[in-house]
Amino acid sequence: MKKKISVLVIIACLVITAAVMLRPSRTEAQGAAVKVESEAGSIKKGNEFNVSISVSSDTPMRSVDALITYDSAVLEYVPDNDISIVGADGYLGLKDVFEAGANEKTYTIKFAALETGESDIVVSNVFIDSLESGMYLEVSSAQTSVAVKTNRSESREARLSDLLTAPVMIEDFDPDTFEYTVKVSPEDAENVVISAVPFDENAVVTVERPEELVLGTNEIIITVTADSGDVKSYILTIEVGEIEETETESESEPEETETEEIEEPETEEPVTETETEEIESEPAETEPVETETESEDIPDETESETETEAEPEIESETEEDQEEGSAGNDQEQADIETELEQDGTEDQAGQESEEAEAE
Repeated sequence: MKKKISVLVIIACLVITAAVMLRPSRTEAQGAAVKVESEAGSIKKGNEFNVSISVSSDTPMRSVDALITYDSAVLEYVPDNDISIVGADGYLGLKDVFEAGANEKTYTIKFAALETGESDIVVSNVFIDSLESGMYLEVSSAQTSVAVKTNRSESREARLSDLLTAPVMIEDFDPDTFEYTVKVSPEDAENVVISAVPFDENAVVTVERPEELVLGTNEIIITVTADSGDVKSYILTIEVGEIEETETESESEPEETETEEIEEPETEEPVTETETEEIESEPAETEPVETETESEDIPDETESETETEAEPEIESETEEDQEEGSAGNDQEQADIETELEQDGTEDQAGQESEEAEAE
């Protein structure tokens, strides 16, 4: 019988212990407890959500004090009209007084999902002032966790469509190239203007630059944050010095010299060759023209003989051939004149005889 009772007692203790261990996130000490709950364990970036903190006691409470902590890089506290909760940047203070006493009170805190990641929301250093005993009851801390995930419905575009600088421009900007260098003179260093244009108009662009550009190297960081939380950074290096003007002058001079040297031979050579060909061809063209002019009044038979004998004269290349041809031409011209005189004499005689017969 005693053995059965002992077994029952042991079983009862185990059941009670298991019940206590399996209770939700609620911590109790001397009849007081605090509980923290989030309306969602996973939140999309950019959305807001509520966290409830409940404080309770078996005896009426006169006041409650607590510290609430969270990761300010992931979450942002959204203030409201509840003056019992104050603070920011990862630390909130909860302080409330119950004049008539209260056995339980629930507070609602609103957070915004700032960046992707995870954050614990912890309620610690909880002290409850008992209305009946006037003693402070210390309550163990409680916490809950929230995961902030990427909002797929939001744009993930975190690149720049253009990066403009003045007075010196960036050449060949590429959205997928993240480092650039420009050089400016000391006179222009005070007037450097930077304009970063994102692809997505809803993206946030921040520019980190020194207040003044100094001689030498100056680094400027342009950060683009998309709605989804994706981040890309561009590094712009501005070198202040007199290098730009010197390089520009030295590079421009040889280009002009090369252009002049290339243009000169192209214009002179073809002109010289053309003039030489025209001069050489002139004598060959004049000789047949003179022959044709002199023999215009000569009968057809004489013209054919002259042209036949003039061809070797034009085609010959030696001086002897030219002399022989000209001598032959003189002889032919003399023969032709003799024939013309004879023909003229005969015609005249014929005409006289005809006149005599007519008389």
